Amino acid sequence: MINETKTIATNSWAPLYLGVSVLSIFLTGLTGGCERDFGDESDPCADVDCSGHGTCAVADGAAICDCEAGYHPDGLSCIEDAADPCKDVDCSGHGTCSVVEGEAQCDCEAGYHPDGLACIEDSADPCDGIDCSGHGTCSVVEGEAQCDCEAGYYPNGLACIEHMGDACARQYLEEVSIPPYDSNDPEHFLIQTDEDWSHINDPDKFHFYVVPNDYTGIDRIVLTQSGTESRRRTIALYNGNDDHPGALPRDTDHLAKVLFDVDSSYWTIDRMALWDQYTASNYGIFAFKAGAEHNVVNRAYTWSINNAINIRSGAHNNTIQNSRFEDMRECDAVGIILGGMTRTTGIHIMNTKIINNEFYNQNDAIMPVRFINPDTGLRQPLDVEGLLCACNQMYIDDDTKPTTENGFDFKGGSMNPDNPMIITGNILWGYTGVGNRGRASVVGHYNVRNTIFTKNVIFDSAPCISSGSGGPPNNEGEGSLRTGFAYSELRDNLFYNCGDEGHFPLKLASYATIVEENTLIDCQSGYLEASGNDAESTFQNNDICNSPDVWNDLGGNNSAFVATLANNNHYSSAEEAGYTEDFSFTRDKFTDHPSVVVLPHSVRP
Repeated sequence: MINETKTIATNSWAPLYLGVSVLSIFLTGLTGGCERDFGDESDPCADVDCSGHGTCAVADGAAICDCEAGYHPDGLSCIEDAADPCKDVDCSGHGTCSVVEGEAQCDCEAGYHPDGLACIEDSADPCDGIDCSGHGTCSVVEGEAQCDCEAGYYPNGLACIEHMGDACARQYLEEVSIPPYDSNDPEHFLIQTDEDWSHINDPDKFHFYVVPNDYTGIDRIVLTQSGTESRRRTIALYNGNDDHPGALPRDTDHLAKVLFDVDSSYWTIDRMALWDQYTASNYGIFAFKAGAEHNVVNRAYTWSINNAINIRSGAHNNTIQNSRFEDMRECDAVGIILGGMTRTTGIHIMNTKIINNEFYNQNDAIMPVRFINPDTGLRQPLDVEGLLCACNQMYIDDDTKPTTENGFDFKGGSMNPDNPMIITGNILWGYTGVGNRGRASVVGHYNVRNTIFTKNVIFDSAPCISSGSGGPPNNEGEGSLRTGFAYSELRDNLFYNCGDEGHFPLKLASYATIVEENTLIDCQSGYLEASGNDAESTFQNNDICNSPDVWNDLGGNNSAFVATLANNNHYSSAEEAGYTEDFSFTRDKFTDHPSVVVLPHSVRP
């Protein structure tokens, strides 16, 4: 019994048995009342060392291990913890590490996203900080920023660059200010019928608003009452919108169909139109007579009109701007003609501005012209001093019209070296093939004197420039076909894809003329055909890229150009010469179908 009782006590089962109390009394008596020491047999933590990495404690009478850091209890042992997946993971300071299915992961704060065990800042909006040069809107396409540019601008990387024509035009355009129509203002007058035009020269009326209609039944409207520099008289289309007439339907529900003789000064005429009209006088929508000065024609539109605008001798300081001249009957006619019908006397026209217009499929776009005097048999003198032709577009895309010829057809220039003719910033193309009269973007003959031809772009033409056959000019100004440019400069122009098998890109007959710092790219046949009579002229410092190193002298190497030809720069490609950027512009911008034209690798950064 003693052995059995001892076993029960040792295993703590004694409270379950009634006999335990009796045995205890019995044993106590045997020891004389002294408590017996059972040693560690009564301590649950006896011999429990928790594997040396913890402390044993009793909880509810049972031993447990309280393990030190890095260990965890497993029975009465302390087992080293497995490596913490989040140990040393700070999620880049922008999140909290947690263990999911035994793996560490980062729960990132707002504005960050997990990338492995790091929190990476969310990609910034690709359009942040991109203003497209203030002329467009940034949008994201396939994760990349791009600029959607406003009219007149084109994307270049993440910038919107103004098209050459528009940037150019701003320098020269005349301001147009027409007040809104006010029926209560006695100076305002609404024109709705032919009869209403009888008030056009009323001295107490200054601003005329023209309702769409066909007004050609009264033939030509003659403007005789002048405004002043500070109080201009105005005529404007009144049709409920401000769209260019070239973008509107060509009918009298939308446009005012009119013909004008301008015999006065300081008028601004905006958004007038003429189409399908052939008059006996054959001088188009506007004729500026001698004495008509400081007038502005803005946003005019013509279709199939010959000699649309006629500027006669003695009409000075007039401006034609922002207009579109479209198509023409098949005859030798002109979009804007300077010189008019004068045949018996010399022609003198000063300071005409022809700015930012479009000439489409015109037989000739702009022509200062001199006629043969029937009394003498000679061409009369022509002086268009101060003529400024800037930022215009001239092009042909209809090879079925054999009479289409030139963009500029110069039959004279300026006789005043202090007030030269300036041709700048124009874009011409499409003058290829040969009709029954031949084609070139620019033609000069009969003494094109004192002309500065600069910063123009001519492409897809053969040739780009053609002028006479050389020789000194006639000092009286009568001139001959053989004399092209004289005392002039052709500088800093771009000739792109010009010439063909039968035409050099430049066919020059000149006298005392500088041809320098131009760029020729991808031209055919060669680069220059000279007349052989080019005294005192130079051809040098031009970049000739991917074009044959060939030139021709019609005079058997007598051209003055020969001495300077070695001073040009020849490159195998435009890129080699540093022309790595594109030239871009908007064509047909005054229509409802504008489009962008790009000439690759034609501009230096």
